[in-house]
Amino acid sequence: MPFARIRDLPPDIREEITDEKYIAIEEGIYDEFSLNGAQITVVGRAFVDILLGKRKATQLLELLSKMPNAETVDVRGVALALALKRLWPVSYFIPDVDIMIRRLGGRVPEEKPQLRAAVTEGEETADVIFGAARDILQADHAYNEYYLTKKPMRMADGRLKAPTATNWLQDYLHVMGAEGASS
Repeated sequence: MPFARIRDLPPDIREEITDEKYIAIEEGIYDEFSLNGAQITVVGRAFVDILLGKRKATQLLELLSKMPNAETVDVRGVALALALKRLWPVSYFIPDVDIMIRRLGGRVPEEKPQLRAAVTEGEETADVIFGAARDILQADHAYNEYYLTKKPMRMADGRLKAPTATNWLQDYLHVMGAEGASS
């Protein structure tokens, strides 16, 4: 179902697309490809139309090829950068982003972004559980996929991953080693 306006989008999507880090990434795309004001408008309109569900992610290249002076810009490069850096982080909400990335000759990131757990007003956000982390995670596997923070984690190899308990522990063991985990 298409949305009428950005403010009608789910809160986690609005938060993701308006995050300063992602806006800076978008501005970096504009600078990298030396886009002018009219071209930036076309890119922005295409991004919003895909987010609102008015257009499909697979139509991105077609939408961007309509920008003024498209022959002077690497439209495929702009589309791939936009798909990887702006659409992929919300690909759990937008279908077929992975298909578009492959069509553009890109490589789909290994880590698939996931929907954040929603907390409604007045809802209790966490229970206190006592015990060793190992015992808690082994007793109830649902805790393994709980988000520890709202922001993605940067792993030791530089990739972004979901901030789940499992990913945090893997990163901790990678950085600290087994000796650091015994305490």
